[in-house]
Amino acid sequence: MGLTLTLIILFGAAAVVALSRYMTNRPYEPGKARHIPWNLIMITAAAVGILMLVHVFSLIGIDVGGGRRMP
Repeated sequence: MGLTLTLIILFGAAAVVALSRYMTNRPYEPGKARHIPWNLIMITAAAVGILMLVHVFSLIGIDVGGGRRMP
């Protein structure tokens, strides 16, 4: 996966996190059920964003392996 696609996914995940944060913090309306688990969506998008950030670092040449090398 190239740098362009990785950055698109990274910024998309950031947008989903921001939207989920907004939707989670809306005031509760009595009588209306929340059908979409925004907290779970936010956690999943944040995890994808972290993975894409690590992938960007590895694409630009920053060692993210923590000193461990595969034999």
